[in-house]
Formats: sequence, C-alpha cells, structure tokens
Amino acid sequence: KQWYQRRVRGSGCGGTLLSAFLTPYQPEVGASGSLFGIIGCHIARDIIDIEEWRNDWRKVLHDHPTKKLLVWLALCILLLIPGLLPWIDNWGHIGGLVFGFLTGFVVLPSPVDRCSGDYIMRILIRVVVAVVDVLLVVVLVYLFYMKQELGIHVGFLNCIPFTEN
Repeated sequence: KQWYQRRVRGSGCGGTLLSAFLTPYQPEVGASGSLFGIIGCHIARDIIDIEEWRNDWRKVLHDHPTKKLLVWLALCILLLIPGLLPWIDNWGHIGGLVFGFLTGFVVLPSPVDRCSGDYIMRILIRVVVAVVDVLLVVVLVYLFYMKQELGIHVGFLNCIPFTEN
C-alpha cells in the first residue's frame, strides 16, 4: 500500500509543478495528474516485466507485456486529446505521467533474485531514476519561483486556439 500512495502523491505533485510552471496564471484542480501518474507507473511496470519475460519464451505465447504497454500508450494518447480543449490541463496530465513513470521505477517491487547481477543493476537504475526525479522537482520549483516567463510558447499543447483572442 505504501508504494501505491507514494506513486500517487509523487505523480500528483509533479504534474501540479509542471502545470504551475508552464501555465502560471491558470488554476488547476483535481487529481487527473495523479491518475496519469498511475498510468505512467503501469507503463514502468510493463517495461520491467518485458525484461523478466525475455527469460522464459513460453510466457511470450500468452499475455506479453508489450501488448499491455501498447494499450497503455494508446490510452494516454486518447486521454490527452480532450486536453486540447480549453480549461483542461494537459500539462498536469503530462507531468503526472512523467513523474508516475519515474516514480514507478523507484518504488515498484523487484521480482529479481537478490544474488544475481540483475538485482545490482536494478538497484543502480532505481538510484539514478530517484536522483533524476528529485532533480526534476528541484528544477521545476526553482523555475516556478525564479523564472516565471521563459519566453517560449507552449499553449498549443494545452489548448487549441479557436478564436483570435
């Protein structure tokens, strides 16, 4: 239960940070960034499962994680399309997806045996991803407080302009 709570909280905070930085004067509410974070964590889990499935060719004949991965990616694309309408925050969704993906690599339990070399590699990957996750949060907080206007236009991914204003 704790790793589930960590990924939901981490992805929700990351989505809110990215949204607050890229669209600073628009309010956002709701838990959609956290929900996209859950999808990102499932994508991370399926990527981890692909490595596990390579060892046993008989499992490939059944439910292969690549199929699940493609379904999650198609779902993400379909859920980001309504975000092109006004007042739906795609940046919160994208930030939640990215932070959920990163948090998924850090907090998901590892099925690999502790004595193998794969276990050491998994620990190394978790440490690197955790550092990237923390650095991304620090950079977003810094940019939010210090550099509100970057001079780049990122509004088209958040809302298609239907009128001139």
